[in-house]
Amino acid sequence: MRITNFGKYTRFIALCCTAAVLPIAGCSGQSGASVRLGDPDSICWYENDGMITFPGGHIFLPLTGNNGCIGLTDADSMTLKNSKGKTAKNISGSKAEYACVFNNKRSATTVLEDNGNILALRQSVEAGDGKGISGVSFTIRVPLDEIDVLIPAWGGIKLSKSSPDIMMGFTRLEYPFMWSAQMLMLQGRDGGILVYAADNGTQFKALTVTHDDAFFNIVIQTVPQAPFRDYERFDTLEWRFVPYTGGWPAGAAIYKDYADAVYGLPEIETNKPGWAKEIQLVVLADLVGKFDVDELAKRVDPSMTLIEIPGWRVAAYDTKYPDYTPKPYQKGMIQYAQELGFRISVHFNFIGVDYDSPEYEILKSFESLDAYTLEPIVEKYTAYGREFRFSQINPASSEWRRILIDKAVQTVETLGVDAIHLDQDLICFNDGRGLVDGMTSLQGNVLLHKELAEALPGIAFSGEGINEINARYSSWLQQHVYGLDSGKRAWDENEFDQILPFLTAIFGGYTRLWQYPAFPVASDKPPESEYFNAWWRAGVNRMGLIPTLMRESPSSYRYPGETLRNALEVAVWYQKNQPRISLDPLDWTEGVALALKYGDNKTAVYKKDGAGEIFIPDVS
Repeated sequence: MRITNFGKYTRFIALCCTAAVLPIAGCSGQSGASVRLGDPDSICWYENDGMITFPGGHIFLPLTGNNGCIGLTDADSMTLKNSKGKTAKNISGSKAEYACVFNNKRSATTVLEDNGNILALRQSVEAGDGKGISGVSFTIRVPLDEIDVLIPAWGGIKLSKSSPDIMMGFTRLEYPFMWSAQMLMLQGRDGGILVYAADNGTQFKALTVTHDDAFFNIVIQTVPQAPFRDYERFDTLEWRFVPYTGGWPAGAAIYKDYADAVYGLPEIETNKPGWAKEIQLVVLADLVGKFDVDELAKRVDPSMTLIEIPGWRVAAYDTKYPDYTPKPYQKGMIQYAQELGFRISVHFNFIGVDYDSPEYEILKSFESLDAYTLEPIVEKYTAYGREFRFSQINPASSEWRRILIDKAVQTVETLGVDAIHLDQDLICFNDGRGLVDGMTSLQGNVLLHKELAEALPGIAFSGEGINEINARYSSWLQQHVYGLDSGKRAWDENEFDQILPFLTAIFGGYTRLWQYPAFPVASDKPPESEYFNAWWRAGVNRMGLIPTLMRESPSSYRYPGETLRNALEVAVWYQKNQPRISLDPLDWTEGVALALKYGDNKTAVYKKDGAGEIFIPDVS
């Protein structure tokens, strides 16, 4: 694709890209002789303005001149931009290298290479002034009028000209806590670009998205393992720009293939218990009596229902980790529920250790430290009229993995549960201690999940939030709902319209999502009924979460009101039909909020209308 009319962007190009250019033999740029990398019919980068053309539109990746789009950040979070340095370049074949020297002791080199329908970018930085290195970044400028920005956060969101901001004012998303996968998609008219990092847990990253009236400004930063002060050199792994034609499912399918191969997802899936794939309803309940499950068993298929027990320990919920002593009556109640056919899960914490626990003395040398202050990271909250605090242990610690696995094995042997929920397993701190047992916390997180699965064959695992670290070994994951503030009991319909569950679809063959525990009890009385329905519409109808119920009373199941009755009917449909989010681009037509595949290639959709969403069970 060739773009000859820059229109309103001409002034931006003139301001941001002023360096002289050198021609490559056999190549001509769009506006005079220029360095050009790639194929104009697929993906092509032009040095003189940094423009990348692709099927469906164009973006800008400025690497030359005083554009301020390359950044080098020191250990004190001070960032130097290439507008403050001098850039020299070296062009060789299909590779363009730009070395920006800020002074005699600090420099950032960016290399862009044409790898055959893929542009690959690497960065390396040097700092000999004792100030260290905490990150290196590049910037993508995206025309607001033409391109949507698809970010893998909250299962997938879409930023557009009409809704360009992330909820609650977020601009910087750190990987993998909020930037859930090291990728994003830039979607144009009839094609797009997938941008992703070729990495498997070795480097931390961050994505910052802001905008002005004309452009999204996307800063992609690669962050070394802390501590940062002693770094004199840091090299990033490869960032790839991959074009695709058609809608976002085409780009998502490319990344799915990458994730499958690099993370070994199909092989991991073969070792998960088969029954876990059939769970289509999650119920959070403490199981204090038989009545908690008797009435529910009459309404749904128990074999496809997971009951998550948060308060099963003698210790109060979310306190005294890692004390996993069960309440005396719990084993009998679990057995009774299992006799009815239900699957049972109990609540663990993936990294939490109470300061007063005997284990803390053993583990305090593996307590995660803040990457900048090097102070211990503390999880704290107020409940039961007092403040609770517990340490955050790096899962790369072999000693911690041994302790937690022993606790999990003992719990399964004692109670006979079917699954374990791992709270906080989405968190991977960039530990100020540095590598622990030779690993980043990203790698330690994956290894702890793996070792738990190996120690407990036949047991399924659930976790908090979804990212490409904890999704690998999990059969289910809790998901915070986008566009809803549970603290204020408020929601934004415009933010609901930003939901696009492409990350949920990418990992949907391996893990299912369910509602976060702040999900309310069903009610027919406003404003509680509107609040419940907002959670349901955003979570089930748009984000693709499986039906979830929280702490409903036994009498509610026996005499359900309209809201609960409708929720149970949806759950039964899900249990009967076993839907998955569709990656078929033909299913995502105008107005479709969520497309599901089930049965013999049937398609069900939630479509937006003036009242919210309508469910069409078969549009095939």
